[in-house]
Amino acid sequence: MHEFRPSRVIAIGGVCAALLASAAVAGVQEDCTQVDDWWLRITACTEAIESPRWSGAQAAWAYSNRAVAHAALGNALEAFDDHRKAVSLNPADAVARNNKGNSHADFREYRRALAEYDRAIALRPGYINAHYNRANAHFALEDFDAAIEDFSVVLRDRPDDGDALTGRAEARCLAGDSAGSVEDRLEALELGTLALDDTAAYLRETGYLRTAANPGSVNAIASALSEWTDAGCP
Repeated sequence: MHEFRPSRVIAIGGVCAALLASAAVAGVQEDCTQVDDWWLRITACTEAIESPRWSGAQAAWAYSNRAVAHAALGNALEAFDDHRKAVSLNPADAVARNNKGNSHADFREYRRALAEYDRAIALRPGYINAHYNRANAHFALEDFDAAIEDFSVVLRDRPDDGDALTGRAEARCLAGDSAGSVEDRLEALELGTLALDDTAAYLRETGYLRTAANPGSVNAIASALSEWTDAGCP
């Protein structure tokens, strides 16, 4: 119910373009995809990048995976540099394009992020993560109609995606579609992706939920939501 803050989905590199036979290389490859130890991933991916046995799309894969680890550790500049190198080595990789867009968004370079998401979707039509990320970039640029369109693409594929549902609700509110915004929020409440108690508390705090009878009931919240949304989701 508070100010909508776009979140990003980072899609990582996936399967190496060409599997290498040696057991040592296979071990590096496995460690370069470790999600529970970011420093192990950075070390393994760096070893792969510096090895003469890794080149082209394989090296791009290693750069992408190392970038995700850097991003998780808050190393934004290192992550951006690795995403840039991954794209330069394999410009037709939709995942690398999407991830590079995320790095631009981290620096609030939303128009550059949009360009990368556009390329990712052109390379892989129906790439849902890129549509979700592009929706957030459109939202940040206050192009709410475009954000609604991308969030809707995500929700056709993932109807229970609470982030996309509340994101579209906020975009619909700011675009003037109060009824659609309320509908999305009520659906999020029904799915449990929007907490009923937190929503009721926020609406009481802002003065829109005033009824004493069952103040946390869905019916009472629906009425308060309508009033709050008509006021522009303040």
